[in-house]
Amino acid sequence: MEFFATQTPDGLKSLGIGLSTSSSAMDSYICSIILTTVMAITSTNGEAAALTAINLVLFVICAKRYSPTSFKNRAENMEMGTQEQANEA
Repeated sequence: MEFFATQTPDGLKSLGIGLSTSSSAMDSYICSIILTTVMAITSTNGEAAALTAINLVLFVICAKRYSPTSFKNRAENMEMGTQEQANEA
């Protein structure tokens, strides 16, 4: 929830927090399905190392693609643009 509180614009914070809560519920169901599948695979074939490697690769890809959003800087830039427009008029 802290992520949505800091990374969403002021007008969308309640929507972001609501979506975060809903996605947590869906994550619980998806996690249960994934764990059941992994347990079924590793208990029969012993392929835990392969699944761990795949998990690490996917994590690194997601971590490299993520970039935090700074709404403070964006708000300052918008204010400066508004002031410039007022000065031009």
